[in-house]
Amino acid sequence: ISNGVAYITVSGELSSQLNQNLGLNNNTVLSVFEDFDKNIWLGLDNGINLINSVSLLKIFVNQKDVLGTIYTSVIYDNFLYLGTNQGLFYKKYNSEDEFEFVKKTQGQVWSLKVIDETFVCCHNSSTFIVKRNEANSSIDTQGTWDFKKLRTNLMSQSNYDGLYVLQKENSSWRLRNKIKGFKNSSRYFILLE
Repeated sequence: ISNGVAYITVSGELSSQLNQNLGLNNNTVLSVFEDFDKNIWLGLDNGINLINSVSLLKIFVNQKDVLGTIYTSVIYDNFLYLGTNQGLFYKKYNSEDEFEFVKKTQGQVWSLKVIDETFVCCHNSSTFIVKRNEANSSIDTQGTWDFKKLRTNLMSQSNYDGLYVLQKENSSWRLRNKIKGFKNSSRYFILLE
């Protein structure tokens, strides 16, 4: 009646719990039904909810509105990271922990990438290299949209003011050059082989 639906393992352990903070219409579950496709139907005090428990996709509903609008996500080093219009947030993957804010990332996070074991946060104010709960500005360019790997030691970076080429030196990515004559904001771009 007060905390949604609980998933219990065959050994009696609490596996996970879904409640109103995680997307249910409300916390009062009056009936439960499993259909032939393994979908779980919940009859609630306020409507019906469907849980597709076999889907690889998960939905996270932010009822507390601390995170803001979620633009991107990545699982890295057993942590789930969310890039939002409020900054970068993280928590242990598949845990009931609350999301925590990664310091120095206040603002728009446009995309998150893992390239050559380096976790990169594309941000409106800079490009951040992230290690657990620390973000350090490594490439000082304003408004980073995205990254794409070019070759073993080269990467393309799209920004508010054009395209840049980065080069890996001593396991760190450094700005090599800006593409001359191209000053357009480039949120979306593809590489042709």
